[in-house]
Amino acid sequence: MPAGGEDPVIRAERAHLIRSREFLQLMRESVLAINPMAGDRVSLEYLKADLYRRAESLRDIPDAPLFFGRLDYDEEGSFHVGRRHVHDQDGTPVVIDWRAPVSRPFYRASQADPMGLVLRRRFGFARQSRRDKLVGGIMRDVGMVGHSTRHLDTRRQRTARILACARRPLPGNASKKRRINVQPR
Repeated sequence: MPAGGEDPVIRAERAHLIRSREFLQLMRESVLAINPMAGDRVSLEYLKADLYRRAESLRDIPDAPLFFGRLDYDEEGSFHVGRRHVHDQDGTPVVIDWRAPVSRPFYRASQADPMGLVLRRRFGFARQSRRDKLVGGIMRDVGMVGHSTRHLDTRRQRTARILACARRPLPGNASKKRRINVQPR
């Protein structure tokens, strides 16, 4: 950490979060600025309803960060992975949807198969007076950097506890009638 205080990586990610929120607002304003035209009144009402739904889907949720990770590739640059797609005025992605194919390495990359990643970062956010605050808990865990085995062990233990609960017989007469059978992976 620099002597001046804040880590430059965290500062850059906070700035990206602010820009992402601004671009999301611009996306919403562009939908609201559309003047719907249709061939008849019924079609016009359907079009207005669709535009309204689209504008509502672009409404920012202040309690939820727009992205939760970043993927750094060898050649393609970096992508922020988040809960929805956000783009700038030119259509360049600022945040990609977590369901997009380009974000697949965020969930599947490993040391054995880094899937072209140089670095994967996961971000932690703390809420402070209804604003997102990026905290210093950046976890680097893919490719040349290494993989956290402690996280995997904790996850296995939690999964074992869940499976043990699922295998317990149900209370009362229900346990005689039906028993949950869960096979571990």
